[in-house]
Amino acid sequence: MKIVYISGPVVGNATQTNIKATVEKNITEAKKYAETLANNGIGFCCPHVHNVELQNKSVTDIQRYYYDLDSEFLIRVADALIAIPGWETSNGAKHEIEIAETLKLPIFYPKFPEDLHEVIKWCKENETDSSTEREERENREGNIDWSKVVELKRALSKYRFISNVA
Repeated sequence: MKIVYISGPVVGNATQTNIKATVEKNITEAKKYAETLANNGIGFCCPHVHNVELQNKSVTDIQRYYYDLDSEFLIRVADALIAIPGWETSNGAKHEIEIAETLKLPIFYPKFPEDLHEVIKWCKENETDSSTEREERENREGNIDWSKVVELKRALSKYRFISNVA
């Protein structure tokens, strides 16, 4: 099963006066992309879901924890990335895209959740059994500038995108 990482704004260009509504809107929008992928049998990682809705209150630096966790999903698991509308307003999403580029992952820029045909087609055409996928990942990893990935991951972990919006 191919795994698609969903990258997009959580806070984006929100202001103090509209932050709660903006975050809720961005999460709702990201979930639509996740649901479309799931309904088509495509695996996904949607940070919007666990980052904001499942905050672990015992973690002292929650923002860094989730950025680190998300970048590990992107680095270790993702086969492709979709940058959902608004990604341009998100420093975190921009860094995720840079990581995906460095990892040589396919990157898609759908305009709407219903606009995932190209992603779904790519996933289905490139679907292989799990042992072949492991080999493909290992071969890909041999051609990656890991120092660049580490640098981008460090830069990503400095951003703060989770706000106490409750």
